Amino acid sequence: MARKPSPTVTQIKTIARLRAAGYPLSVVAARTRLSVATVARYCARLEIRKASFKSAIVEQAKRELAEDSAFVERVKGDVRLLVLDGLAQSRALRDKIALAIEGIGEPDGLEAAAVALRAAAAAATALRVNADMLGGIGIEADAAAERTVLTVSVMTPEQIGKAIRENHHGEEEEEGGL
Repeated sequence: MARKPSPTVTQIKTIARLRAAGYPLSVVAARTRLSVATVARYCARLEIRKASFKSAIVEQAKRELAEDSAFVERVKGDVRLLVLDGLAQSRALRDKIALAIEGIGEPDGLEAAAVALRAAAAAATALRVNADMLGGIGIEADAAAERTVLTVSVMTPEQIGKAIRENHHGEEEEEGGL
């Protein structure tokens, strides 16, 4: 039985290029018209690991970005803007929640407040995701331990009455203190 011919230099270069770029053995074999076993053997012989080219490029890019002070300053500026935007949205969210709670005592206020508070919970979740993302890059290292949790639940009529009375009592104290 005749032995199959060895891969050509072009095929070996293709094996190296595709495997280093992250292609699976089966794809490399199909593109070079060689068996998977032959491709695997040459990858082992030449010490070519899957995606080794990508890893080297990513590491080089990381080094270059870390050394690029202008890039770092642009990222810091973008992060500052994201933090300021998050703070502004948090303030607006707090105002919306206060308006929804004030409207509970009005006719149909409970339903409207429930809808508004559900929307506020969704917005708070989006802000939390943004804050977590910023925390992941070291912006909120100290604040991460002091996270506020927003819980929305159905209140009984007694709880609603108590909240309204407490809110009005607090407003009277503020007006008296001015």
